[in-house]
Amino acid sequence: MRRSRSALLVLGATVLILGAWTAAVLLSPASTRSWTSVVLAISVVLTIAQVLGRRRAITAAVAGSTGRYPRTATPQQPARDYVVPFAAPPSALIIGRDEELDRILRFVRRREPRGPRVVVIHGPPGIGKTGLAVKAAHRCADDFADGVLFASLGGPVLEAGTLDVITEEVLAGFIDSLQGPDESIPAGLGARRDRFRQLTHDVRGRVLVVLDDAPDDPVGLRSLLPAGDDAAVLVTAREPLSIPGALTVELTPLADRHAISLLRQIVGAERIAQEEEAAQAIARRAAGSPLALQIAAASLVSRPYWTLAAAVKNMDLLEEPAPTANGSVPAGRSLDPSFAMLTQEERAALTVLGLLESATFAPWELAALLGNDVETAQRLSDRLVHARLVEHITDDATGVAVYRMLEHVRDYVQARLRAQPMDDGRLATARVRLDELRTARRNRDLQSILNDHVYPNLDMGLLGYALSHARDALAQSRENIEQARQNLGLARCGATADSEGGWPAQLAAIRLSEAYEGEGLALAALAELLAELGGVDDAFEMAAKALSTEAAQAAPRALRCQGKLQRRQRRLDEAEKTFNLAIEGARTIRDGAEEGRVWREMAILWACRGYTEEGLAAVDQAMGLDLREDAAARLLPSLLVSRAVVLLDAADRSTGSGRAGLLARADDSLCEARRTADVQGQRLWRAWIDYERARTAHRSGHFDHGRRLAFRAMEEFTQMRHRYGTARCRLEVGRIYLDQQRPQEALPVLEEARLTLSTCGGRWIEAQTAVVLAEAQEQVGRVGEAMRELALAIGHYQELGDRAGLVTANRALDRLRDSVPRQRAGRRGVQVGSGRLLPSRAWPSRVS
Repeated sequence: MRRSRSALLVLGATVLILGAWTAAVLLSPASTRSWTSVVLAISVVLTIAQVLGRRRAITAAVAGSTGRYPRTATPQQPARDYVVPFAAPPSALIIGRDEELDRILRFVRRREPRGPRVVVIHGPPGIGKTGLAVKAAHRCADDFADGVLFASLGGPVLEAGTLDVITEEVLAGFIDSLQGPDESIPAGLGARRDRFRQLTHDVRGRVLVVLDDAPDDPVGLRSLLPAGDDAAVLVTAREPLSIPGALTVELTPLADRHAISLLRQIVGAERIAQEEEAAQAIARRAAGSPLALQIAAASLVSRPYWTLAAAVKNMDLLEEPAPTANGSVPAGRSLDPSFAMLTQEERAALTVLGLLESATFAPWELAALLGNDVETAQRLSDRLVHARLVEHITDDATGVAVYRMLEHVRDYVQARLRAQPMDDGRLATARVRLDELRTARRNRDLQSILNDHVYPNLDMGLLGYALSHARDALAQSRENIEQARQNLGLARCGATADSEGGWPAQLAAIRLSEAYEGEGLALAALAELLAELGGVDDAFEMAAKALSTEAAQAAPRALRCQGKLQRRQRRLDEAEKTFNLAIEGARTIRDGAEEGRVWREMAILWACRGYTEEGLAAVDQAMGLDLREDAAARLLPSLLVSRAVVLLDAADRSTGSGRAGLLARADDSLCEARRTADVQGQRLWRAWIDYERARTAHRSGHFDHGRRLAFRAMEEFTQMRHRYGTARCRLEVGRIYLDQQRPQEALPVLEEARLTLSTCGGRWIEAQTAVVLAEAQEQVGRVGEAMRELALAIGHYQELGDRAGLVTANRALDRLRDSVPRQRAGRRGVQVGSGRLLPSRAWPSRVS
């Protein structure tokens, strides 16, 4: 359920942003539209259709999302003391459906007869059912004071039991949206159905529910119908549904004049007017399908130098697709305009995808069918996404590349395959390659992928390769899980799963457990990579997912990553508990190298707390572990760095000869770390070592040497595309410049560091950078900007509970306010940047 909701939030945010851009473009004069802006506009319309058309996607609204907004009181409606959900996606461009829209609005606004009013909008794929339902929801939203809910169901044909699973998840989202924030969601389909009916009958009766892509069997929809007399439901489906009292609205192909109008809106009136005959040919070939017209229009917009006549000529060269198995041609030739404008390479890729059993595919499957490498297949997949024939889907922050061919596109491609069958030899070869690769992937050892390709590449600073292999391992683990689930189901039904006598249930259960273990290992590896790159939220999510698999081998690494992220946010008590759990887990599975890595992080935790002896003892504990020689050698540079960090922190709290001695010991430890990292080829640790040496030189008063080391580390991080490491180096360079009384040189470096750390690294390091940047701004007289940076820092410190940071930022703010008395600033305020004034009444206040 959490995965489904994360997907909704990511996809919903994307659609909302693009929707705003579309409105701006479509409302502007045609003569001022650039073709690139129009491409973005068309992307919105098609993105909405693709998102909403995802098979078996569950996109119910969730509480606390941006889909909720406070309802203000009107003379007809009393003020509400709760937040009203509005989950309908942005409204798309709708042309030629005025009559149908009016019928729907009149029906749902009726108050008689009592009971939920149900509208069923039906028609073939791509005919505009979802767009019309969403448009109607927006138009009548004010008539439903208790909110608008939206869910995409699984389509016309679902596997046994799938609808119940989808319904249960959708009901959870509906309940979460309608009830209070502190109320729990009941477990089980029956309990959730009862709770939803009780909410919509007794508490939130004036609600509009939109159920998109409903199954053919209307019985399964009953659980999703609200119980309130003033409620209404909009259902979209392929076929008319037998629901008593429902209004049935059939969508037929657009009339020619409306099809031309749609092309005119998207491609531009001037371009259509210049080639009216060709535009009519394209509209006729699209067969009145709004989505086919929009895809064709997007292709034309992305090719501003193509004439419409050229597109028509290419269409005429295509063979006519054959009918489908049931004799119909659902896509007909409506996608000919888009298919005709593809390159030969893109056509070949789209065509072979029709050979797959599923509409969802990974780049390696396309690569096997084409005989290409995975990188080429992924590039082709992305180009088909750009052409709006394929969609790129993902349900979390893993970044695993998964694509899906739109259903009506798949029908079209399979029809073309029937009209122009592939050569038997080519077809057999493609299928053999695919089967061989599938078998090879199933037999791969995921632990070996991580040990041989992910972690070595991480050490060598080849972060892109490490991420790619980690995502591939995760994709493989999920394929293994799906296969193991199928085998377990077959075993429980008494069926066989292979030619060797089938899968006994016990063996299938073991395979499923192993597949989950592999998923946990891959997720933990991703968590480590993302944590290294400064992705706090994504890394924490990956670590939590790894722990949720209950994979014992993955738990210590996932816990270590969580503890590291907690420490970065100065949640030190939580970090200590997490590290202790990680040590216990590493000892349980007898992973000495992982235990050493946890002790390394624990040492830095003690340094943050000012406990020097405990930090050094943690490093000694790690160095005393009985490890294989190669494992100990790889771990040594990082342990030496952690020892140096502990000594540096102790030096910051010391003075005189004691401070000098600590700094010297830290430098010795870092020099030894550098030598061992060079031997091991650990480029990543080499960069971090130079960064720590820069900090040591800075504290020793060797400013120029420290700056050179920081720049050298920055160059290494930049080559590795390590934005977080680069920003940390910039922060150190800025500090050195300030200590040299060179604020003008510090400013651009610190500004860039702050900008980068606002998107990676977490709030604590961003707050630290903001305080240093404010100091530089103060020194050059940009007091207003300095105040804003301090206000940002204070907000982050408050949120994180860092009282020491809060005291520092407040003192700086007090100093600034005292340096610019209000009576002197007067009405003019304080200078901000290049000429703007910050009024004195807008100065941030001190926060305690």
